[in-house]
Amino acid sequence: MGRTEDWAFIAEHQAEDLAQLALQLAKRPELDRSFILAQVNGRQKAKEKLPDWAGRAGLIFPSRLSMQQSSSQMTAQKKAEYLAGGTLVDLTGGFGVDSYYLGQKFERVYHVEPQEELQEIVRANFALLGFDRAEFFLGKAEEFLEQANLPAIDCFYIDPSRRSEGQKVFRLDDCQPQLLEILPRLLELAPRVWVKAASMLDIQQALQQLGGKVRQVYILAWRNECKELLFEIGREPQPSPQIQIEEIYPKRAFSFPFTLAEEEQARADYGPLGSYVYLPHTGLLKAGAFKLLAERYGLSKLAINSHIYSSEKEILDFPGRAFRLIRAIPYPSKAAKKLGLKKAQIISKNFGMSVEQLRKKLKIKQSGGSYLLASRDQENKTWLYEMAPLF
Repeated sequence: MGRTEDWAFIAEHQAEDLAQLALQLAKRPELDRSFILAQVNGRQKAKEKLPDWAGRAGLIFPSRLSMQQSSSQMTAQKKAEYLAGGTLVDLTGGFGVDSYYLGQKFERVYHVEPQEELQEIVRANFALLGFDRAEFFLGKAEEFLEQANLPAIDCFYIDPSRRSEGQKVFRLDDCQPQLLEILPRLLELAPRVWVKAASMLDIQQALQQLGGKVRQVYILAWRNECKELLFEIGREPQPSPQIQIEEIYPKRAFSFPFTLAEEEQARADYGPLGSYVYLPHTGLLKAGAFKLLAERYGLSKLAINSHIYSSEKEILDFPGRAFRLIRAIPYPSKAAKKLGLKKAQIISKNFGMSVEQLRKKLKIKQSGGSYLLASRDQENKTWLYEMAPLF
């Protein structure tokens, strides 16, 4: 795909700003503008998202939307740790990132995709990458499932499109293909179904919609940002599925498994902040592991709804951010007006004012090495806490 002159232009301009490049291409009608912009955009995005693919000469990247919707190399490789078997069917093949990395653990992988051009890109890329385990089906997921002679399938993988009439959606019943409608058929054909969902999806709601058959929920995060949710669904009911938070950034990697039953039974003590303050990883907040986090690490909580933890000794392996408390100041008070801070990183949690509102009120620039935490205690009193980061 792509002509010699297009590839030559890409090689020369692949590090340039896309907007400026589009202006240049408007004066070069002999070149394939859309193809060139897609390749330059793809290569720029791939440096962070798909580092192993970024520098491969001849690799073809899809449209900006397809590139945006594809998994990252890091999340795909993490998911590949959970799956293995004979035959995997990727019902929403797309750019093929998941098909490629998950397929490393299977003897055969089916790439199902309704867009012919996109699937041709995947075919060419897989050949270039030397990946020969893939078989291709051009059509929708529902059409694949209507086939009379389907192979023995170990696992379905599905990443439903989260766009409806051009708008982003997050509920499972708003995505395409309609997972809830085809799920019974999927479980007839395979013992396991893996569903990738947006990080914004409500986990509790999804568990109810999926009929109590979810075995495991993975929350995959990169540098304290939840990237995607992964649901493992089986044929048998699961009263309390395990939820596992996975931070996959190597310098901060951790795993935190728990069940909702454990969280319900956990106990937490509440009280003023001690010498060390801890703010949980976003994955823990997403999963709702509030009391259990305090119990496992021997911490107290500032308040039920604040999700701020503390102790008198330093916890080195805490899954989140850790600080040393410098001082606690009631708010509002005369002392609050005399903070003596001209700049600080402000954090507002369960305080009733946004960071921007606090910044203007206190006349503090949002920068610097100090941290200022604003929150409420168990008695609903508002406080400002000056802190220094530990790691």
